[in-house]
Amino acid sequence: MEKNFISLAIESLDPAKIEQLAIKSGLQARKPRKISPLMLLNLYCHESINKSPSFNDIAGVINDSTGNGPSRQAVCRRVSEKFVSFLKMVLEMALSEKHLEYLPESMKKDGCFKRIVVQDSTIVKLPSALFDEFSGSSNANTTVCNARIQGVYDLINKSFIKFSIDKYSKNDLVAASELEVLTNDLILRDRGYLKSDEIKRIMYSNASYIYRHITGTVYRNPETDEIIELEKVLSKNRVIDMDVCLNDKERTPVRIMATPVSEEIANIRRMKVKKRMNGHNPSANLLFLMGWTIFIINLPREKFSFKTILALY
Repeated sequence: MEKNFISLAIESLDPAKIEQLAIKSGLQARKPRKISPLMLLNLYCHESINKSPSFNDIAGVINDSTGNGPSRQAVCRRVSEKFVSFLKMVLEMALSEKHLEYLPESMKKDGCFKRIVVQDSTIVKLPSALFDEFSGSSNANTTVCNARIQGVYDLINKSFIKFSIDKYSKNDLVAASELEVLTNDLILRDRGYLKSDEIKRIMYSNASYIYRHITGTVYRNPETDEIIELEKVLSKNRVIDMDVCLNDKERTPVRIMATPVSEEIANIRRMKVKKRMNGHNPSANLLFLMGWTIFIINLPREKFSFKTILALY
């Protein structure tokens, strides 16, 4: 059976801790007779990854395994706001158990950031009956309903800052501007959140950021204002670390760093690009850039080497 992150994490968590979270969330007030929080959690994860879960399916699985299953109405009553709070608590615990092994030692010790904020989203397919509420894509033949799950997590404090299920049409650029940025934050985002207004907003908030370069981003020489031909620079230098300006009115200063990736990773990226372009041929420059990891940052050189930034991201 295929497993997702949370179902794998559950296996490594102490069942007693999970029960404590069930009590804390209000999901469990007394010893359960038929549906324990851990059982419901496991079934929800497994059913979600394999198909669209239903109360009837979950009740049936419990009955098959125990011979004393609840009704689908009983399962429905258990899936309440308290269950949602319980799920968030379990996910927070799973993340906090896992992420510290990847966090650089310097980030754990010197406290240079009050928060390390990770923002990302994923798209999930929903029944077409929910199209009017969540939107998606539609043509003469098919209607696809999608929702966008947006998560914002603080690695330092091991907690969610924000977690939402939005319409498909609410993209990452819109969600980016809604995030409150605090002094001494470090914001980690992927390409979908990259725009010059956000870089300026983070900078003016006395916070830091790490973004991935997105194809089409134009950089200028801070001294001559000439456009930098990134492909030529990378062709001449195996590793770059340079101060440039964005191609906006204010010529916002940023630092870019780049290093080549293995041929295996580069080829995987190129295959993904070709697949996304639906039969169109990507440009030679785009395929070339797939061989590099490029970051846009505002972290100081004396403290943050490429190795540290790569580990952080």
